[in-house]
Amino acid sequence: ASSDLQVVAQFEQKLLVMMHRTHPLAQRQGGIRLRECMNYPLVLPNREVGGRQLLERFLARSSVKLRPAVESNSFEFLRGCLHHEQALSFQIAIGAVNEGGRIAVREIEDRGFPRGQLVVAHLRGRALPVAAHAFAQTAMAGLDGA
Repeated sequence: ASSDLQVVAQFEQKLLVMMHRTHPLAQRQGGIRLRECMNYPLVLPNREVGGRQLLERFLARSSVKLRPAVESNSFEFLRGCLHHEQALSFQIAIGAVNEGGRIAVREIEDRGFPRGQLVVAHLRGRALPVAAHAFAQTAMAGLDGA
């Protein structure tokens, strides 16, 4: 339960569209509308992942429906799928890596598209081990600068 957690920090995270650099939508410099994404195979995280929930919540009010070609709980696998198909995937900003320029990342430009919250927390009343505390501090400093 959330009452068992002590929130240390929260960071707003945009959901981004990811594709191989040779994808037709990768040539765009601006954002991409979700309706445009439906013309390509979608490789999506499973329904338990927050980014997928943001997509489904936004599209629930729309005639646009998600029809994933691939679903997985492995972001590495999903990114790998982008190298072999003209597929699209979605990832929160912190996880949307460009793999040295091989992956293109674009913003979703639909008005009113929700943003997710990345939460750093620990169990209430427990002190973090030194290594975990140092990691959390380093991660939060990096997110503050992002």
